[in-house]
Amino acid sequence: MPESSTIRLDKLFDHPAVMDAVADVNLEFKERIAYQPPVCEVFNRALTTLRTDPQYQFEIDKEAHRQLSHIIGNTVQRVMGSDDADDAVKANYSKARNIGIVFSGGPAPGGHNVIAGLFDAAKKVNPRTRVFGFLMGPDGIIDGGYMELTRELVDRYRNVGGFTMINTGRTKIDNQKKMSLSRETCKHLGLDALVVVGGDDSNTNAAFLAQEMFEDGIQVIGVPKTIDGDIQVRDARGKVLCAMSFGFHTAARAFSQAIANLCTDASSDVKYWHVCKVMGRVASHLALEVALQTHANMTLIGEDLADYMDYARLEEAEKEGVVEKTTGSWWSPRACWISSTRFRCSSSSSTLSSPTTTRCTTGIFTPPSLP
Repeated sequence: MPESSTIRLDKLFDHPAVMDAVADVNLEFKERIAYQPPVCEVFNRALTTLRTDPQYQFEIDKEAHRQLSHIIGNTVQRVMGSDDADDAVKANYSKARNIGIVFSGGPAPGGHNVIAGLFDAAKKVNPRTRVFGFLMGPDGIIDGGYMELTRELVDRYRNVGGFTMINTGRTKIDNQKKMSLSRETCKHLGLDALVVVGGDDSNTNAAFLAQEMFEDGIQVIGVPKTIDGDIQVRDARGKVLCAMSFGFHTAARAFSQAIANLCTDASSDVKYWHVCKVMGRVASHLALEVALQTHANMTLIGEDLADYMDYARLEEAEKEGVVEKTTGSWWSPRACWISSTRFRCSSSSSTLSSPTTTRCTTGIFTPPSLP
């Protein structure tokens, strides 16, 4: 018999095949990180400039004009690419800057690529430009919690979901004390610009920060972010400036894949009710988009149902202990229902307890038994 040999564990774990098997990064993750998203042609030019676009018109709210007097007159500007400019423009364009970026609100797919795009563009113009990430959302600006972003760190999160790189938070900079502390932090870092990645509340905060730091020469740039799809910017004549924020389509696709699988199960087995909730805050855009992609049998939109409640039918359903009374004439075997109305369902039966109306909840239902 051949003699047995002893294998040292440290050498075993140093073997490339073993290291690859136990690594935190799998092949799919490596391919995701290596992917290079297409870049707008304008950013492939030698430099970029801003040009005012006069076609957009806005009705200015009086209170907004009073509170945001420094920035309320800002015009819509287009980013233009250029390969030729005078020496003064080139010098100003290529000087080193300090830029801060913060996530605010719930995470959305694509957030890390906002940081990556900003980092790449800034370092391309001038490698001495510094990019700071504020930690834990707006709290990082208020409390001075930040880190300088490096290429190694940015590369680790390219094309990766979540807001893990610098985290996020839901704190609002909504009083003078928080505003003053935020201003001190930005001045301490010598920021030339602060980029706020967030939804409608966060961009409102960004507007007030821009007003506060106008005289300091610190630009505040808001990047619309929400999976809810409720940031759709139009001018007074309906011309679209922002049709949809980033994150919406990825979220809709992810929800649709999961709900489509439930639809398949719903058409295969009639024993269960499947309930799935999607996000949306006070808008049902995500619920509607998921409905269009999954072709559910019935879709109820929260905006249509917010003020509606059929109490007589609900009372009758509770007395008889059945679900069909609450669903009305559209009930059918193997039905799939996507709804913006939330119901509290008993875990031991299919009877609905007293429902309360809310928005942006999606449910897929199949009846527990054939009639």
